[in-house]
Amino acid sequence: MELSEIRKELKKALKKERYEHSEGVAYTSAALAMRYDPKLVDKALLAGLLHDCAKHLSVETMLRLCKEGNIDPGDKKFQETGLLHAKAGVVLAQKKYKVTDPQILSAILWHTTGRVDMDLLDKILFIADYIEPNRTKIKPDVQERLRNIAFCDIDRAVYEVADQTCDYLNKKSAAISPVTAEVRNYYKQVCGIKEEP
Repeated sequence: MELSEIRKELKKALKKERYEHSEGVAYTSAALAMRYDPKLVDKALLAGLLHDCAKHLSVETMLRLCKEGNIDPGDKKFQETGLLHAKAGVVLAQKKYKVTDPQILSAILWHTTGRVDMDLLDKILFIADYIEPNRTKIKPDVQERLRNIAFCDIDRAVYEVADQTCDYLNKKSAAISPVTAEVRNYYKQVCGIKEEP
């Protein structure tokens, strides 16, 4: 499917704000790819555009897509917290948008929780979703700091995004995905970050 056609379909399927967010993630993903591996720019752009392609669907529809794609929907307590759309999105990207590239599909699958053994495109999308220009829920000074880190040290940026996600969920007394907690701990070690006294 051509990029222009994908954009047209996404504009029809998603709310205006969600579509603008997807364009922002595509733009940021492409920029990060240019910084770390220019060969990934096209993949980063497509992964960014499609990362939330299933976000507008009902939980029932997302569960059905997971079943069709033989993807484990995960623990029931996380199915209504915004994590399920990543799994359903992989199947929708394949079925509706004709994406076959395993690297793009992996990035879509892990963009919400991250994972310990992320490849570069996984990391790029995980970070871009958090720092793209249309994100307004994050404090401007925090976002600026994260953007600076993202273009200097991608592993440190992965840690910061996972850490801030866990802190945010903690403050809301919401369930934290064990995968994201594992990502935070793993990248904390990778980056040699010490606990503050």
